[in-house]
Amino acid sequence: MNLKESRHNFLYFVVIIILVLMLAALFILQKRRDMKYASEYKRDSSEYMTEESIYEDEMNTGEKADTEDKTEATEEKDSADKTKAAEKKDSADRTQEDENSKSASNQDSEKIFNDLKGTIKEKLPGIVCWGDSGMAGNSNGSLPEALTKTVNDSLLESVKKDLSARSASLPVDELDIPVTNMGVGQEGFHEIMVRTGASPLIVGEDYEIAGETEKKNIVLCDEPGNSLRFSKSELDKFGQVTIGKVKGHFYEGNVSYDKQHSNLAFGRDEAGDEAGDEAFVSEGTEVHTEGAEKYRTQLPVLFFDDRSEVSAGEMVKGIADTVSLYNKKKYVVIVSCASGGELDKKCAEQFKEHYIRLDQSDADLTGEDYKSLSEQVYNCLKDQGAFDDIMAAAENAGKSLQR
Repeated sequence: MNLKESRHNFLYFVVIIILVLMLAALFILQKRRDMKYASEYKRDSSEYMTEESIYEDEMNTGEKADTEDKTEATEEKDSADKTKAAEKKDSADRTQEDENSKSASNQDSEKIFNDLKGTIKEKLPGIVCWGDSGMAGNSNGSLPEALTKTVNDSLLESVKKDLSARSASLPVDELDIPVTNMGVGQEGFHEIMVRTGASPLIVGEDYEIAGETEKKNIVLCDEPGNSLRFSKSELDKFGQVTIGKVKGHFYEGNVSYDKQHSNLAFGRDEAGDEAGDEAFVSEGTEVHTEGAEKYRTQLPVLFFDDRSEVSAGEMVKGIADTVSLYNKKKYVVIVSCASGGELDKKCAEQFKEHYIRLDQSDADLTGEDYKSLSEQVYNCLKDQGAFDDIMAAAENAGKSLQR
């Protein structure tokens, strides 16, 4: 090998070495770059993961907070709902208790009311007032009207208020003791005694009762030959009338005696057999009136003016006969007459503590006079013990209502 070839081979070898070194340098440089890029990527990924983790944590924390808030709100709502439900139940329970208590109270009140009403009906079914124009009243009022208020206010006003306070639906006015005005003006003493039942009422002559409901004139007496004239404005106070076996009513007849009086007519309530035996009644046949017999269980109060057509003795006897039909121990007799006169003396002797004398004429009585007289009548009956049972029953009812 010559020198030239040797030099050439050496250069070739050097070039190859240089290339190898350069390739190695490039490889190392690329490797370093790759490592740098990998490190940066790893760092960036780590930071990204950290940020993402933080975001997720924040999200989770927010969601957790929201969940906790929702849970707390739900719990609060549930608690509020439970509280409302409990309050509603308590309110319903209280309402039911109130209703039960009110129902029991109403039942108690109703029983007390019915017991008291029964006692009043049994012990004092009413007060019946007989008399002439003084009892019938005038434009200023009447004694029965004033007596109704005085008696019921005195005996029952307090217990009626208590009952109404406990149960407004109770008809407390049904407790009131009835006072019936059977007074009649424009009639004589004999006519009034027939009305009370103290004197008999008879047919004055043979009489044929119409078979239909036709009204036929009739003559009426308290004794044979003594025809009676009744006030045509007060016929309803007779009530139902029975002649023989036939029931009917009195009506105004077609013969007028004066402005206040006419003869009476009788008419059947129901049509009957005109030819039957019951259609014929003979003179003297007794006539029964509902008005004279209806009130026998009640307390009688009688009020008369001094009657000029009868003697004092006859008048006192007629009043006493009327009283005898009722309770002989509990009654009141009022007579308008002169103090110390014969009628006053006989009434005081006959009726004693039951007697009230009135100075003034019945025509002059005012509303205040009737009120004052009603208080005297009430106190007179009270002193006789007429109201003892009612007062005791009302007092017991009042005590029961206060429990």
